[in-house]
Amino acid sequence: MVNQRINQLQRDARKLLGRTHLHSRRAVASRLVNLQRRTAWKQSERPGVTVATVTWNSLPYLKVLVEAVRKFSDPTVELLVIDN
Repeated sequence: MVNQRINQLQRDARKLLGRTHLHSRRAVASRLVNLQRRTAWKQSERPGVTVATVTWNSLPYLKVLVEAVRKFSDPTVELLVIDN
């Protein structure tokens, strides 16, 4: 819905830009940027939680961590393991 609104504004802006003065072009561009900023924070990339851990030669502890995350969290949790 939001993307459709942005696309419609962009089409309207293209129509207007061909026959308006520089001041009007800036106003249209400003409105588009403000709309983009307002809606960008509402659209998350992926809902949920990411658990991140950094490890180095610690496989036994990593196994415990992975088991605990699987046991005590819902399936939408993302586990990010960084091995140094």
